[in-house]
Amino acid sequence: NLQESQPAVAVSDRELRVLIADDSIHNRMLLQAYLRSARYVVDIVENGAEAVRKVKDGQYDVVLMDMQMPVMDGYTAARTIRLWEASLNRSALPIIALTAHALSGDKNKCLEAGCTAYLAKPIKKDALFAVIAEHTHDAVPSAGAERPPSESDVTVRADPEYAELIAEFMQAMRSRPDTLAKALHARDYQVIRMLGHQMNGEGGTFGFDAISTFGAELEKAAYQEDD
Repeated sequence: NLQESQPAVAVSDRELRVLIADDSIHNRMLLQAYLRSARYVVDIVENGAEAVRKVKDGQYDVVLMDMQMPVMDGYTAARTIRLWEASLNRSALPIIALTAHALSGDKNKCLEAGCTAYLAKPIKKDALFAVIAEHTHDAVPSAGAERPPSESDVTVRADPEYAELIAEFMQAMRSRPDTLAKALHARDYQVIRMLGHQMNGEGGTFGFDAISTFGAELEKAAYQEDD
């Protein structure tokens, strides 16, 4: 009977199922790299509409939801999932909002949309594991010892465990100036805002604070239609 409350599944006796919803391939790759050392089964989608479909079709223990995505953003996706759960009298699935936190009030906006918790990008491995554990009652997997700071940390603070992802990230960055120039010429503020959001989150994730800062300012300017 779909109207009856679905029983909770004890996550301690099986692998956790995690759904990642993020339109940035680099963020998805890093989140996968974080989770692959833990006993997590990971599925990936690129927008909120796909996230809603996967939640309805599958059984997940937690969703990692980027809030700025094409097709359907994370706010709409979270609200849609909560309405669907309420219609079936289902328990609330933990939805962890992921955002670059470029604008004030993001945390409250995420929680008001129905998200369970909030993580600001760049996402740190320890913080990610801790919030997953908190909302699934799972043991916190070890994120490994922290690397001591070095002179290179002044510019780049990327974890060497994920160094192989940096080359691909920097290669992708080469195309951003051309894409941005075209969007600026066309005054396409939606594209400009999306580029800024991605650069804000991705730059910090891989340790490039200058890219992250530029992306945050670009996103703010696009919201204000200030070129």
